[in-house]
Amino acid sequence: GVGRGREGGGRGRDGREGAGGEEQPLQKSGSGNPLHGSRGFRRRQQRSEGSLEEADPDFLVADLARRIVPPPPARLAPLRFPHFRDAAVSTCGKSSPPHRAPPPHPRHLLLSTRARLALWLTSDLTDDLVISSLSPRLSLSLSPALCCVVRAWNLVAPPLTRHQIGYITWLGFIDKSARTGTRKRVLSGAFIWNHIRDYFPMALVKTADIEPNRSYVFGYHPHGVISMGAVINFATFATGFDKKFPGVNVHLLTLASNFYIPLCREWILGMGLCDASKETCHNILKKGKGESIMLAVGGAEESLDSHPGSYKLTLKERKGFVRVALKAGASLVPVMSFGETELWSALPNPDGSRIRYFQQEMKKLLKFTVPFFHGRGVFNYNFGLMPFRRPIHSVVGEPIYIDAPYDISTDEGRDKVDEVHALYIARLKELFEKHKKDYGISSSLVIK
Repeated sequence: GVGRGREGGGRGRDGREGAGGEEQPLQKSGSGNPLHGSRGFRRRQQRSEGSLEEADPDFLVADLARRIVPPPPARLAPLRFPHFRDAAVSTCGKSSPPHRAPPPHPRHLLLSTRARLALWLTSDLTDDLVISSLSPRLSLSLSPALCCVVRAWNLVAPPLTRHQIGYITWLGFIDKSARTGTRKRVLSGAFIWNHIRDYFPMALVKTADIEPNRSYVFGYHPHGVISMGAVINFATFATGFDKKFPGVNVHLLTLASNFYIPLCREWILGMGLCDASKETCHNILKKGKGESIMLAVGGAEESLDSHPGSYKLTLKERKGFVRVALKAGASLVPVMSFGETELWSALPNPDGSRIRYFQQEMKKLLKFTVPFFHGRGVFNYNFGLMPFRRPIHSVVGEPIYIDAPYDISTDEGRDKVDEVHALYIARLKELFEKHKKDYGISSSLVIK
């Protein structure tokens, strides 16, 4: 059947038309079939011209296989860059038609880790920073602190979506409630705080009335590991703060870095927490009419002395909260929380030890530090990170009223700061000695 076109009418498979035994010239196809230059094509052409008298059986089988099975497509070189997608080159050395590759995965648009680190290290973090690697189509100018967070996130995560970029923009530039205290406390009355209160348990003890027409600066002592009593007793309504002191809206102040954590900041803002900065203190206290703040005066330094049975306060040189109160004309309220240091056990870290040195260096570098502590587990009572079930009683002392603002930059103002600071320490010692026996405390108060 291969030489069919030589004998009768009709068209043969080789494209030659036979009519009355006359051979017609071969019509080559312009289809660009790569088999036209192959060995099989030349053998068929020779046979059609009479050079081959008999067909080779092996050739017939190979020729039939070539006709039935189509040739494999040319393999394309892998595309490594999106702008080369229209210029594909086949591995056989011949140019192929333009091939439209599928769009690359979004992760392919990320800069390399080395390039991102170089961009991060060469940027001036003290000025406004421009991050062009957030998205291929977007650049944002961010504050230094937020810039570091976003850069670190972008090194390990896929590109941000438009909703995430909008949230970060709103977080860093639009929302100022962490410094103004304007967010409503919609989460302070959540039912979950009642369960946390009963876990320890916790109680808020009132010793004197507080006038709702003034502003106050509450000083919380001791700091403990994370001031758990301050969160439950003053940032929530689980122990009845809103009923025992009606008209007083107290904002617990914490580190500014907590308000750069997405979603977590919305939770703590809904509890009334604010940034612990001078600007925030003045913004809240100048409102008057019960708008107040609470500070864990000892801070990170005092947390290093948090050991069960110990009440060691870092207060002797801490006068900043007194300056804030006198400048705004706000009254001072001492708060002693019995049981705050019993929630976790910490490794001994006396002054001069290597552990203490490491913690102090950490505080200088990161502006905060934590003791090496441990608590209990979920299913055991010996080791874990959960706090021990120890009762906490936060006793609110009698206010130290300030009738008018003072100019603390003058000699008279500085003398007033020292006077009020000494009075505050005296009231705090009196409060501790008066109530420590009620809660089984045998140790004495140490102020350094």
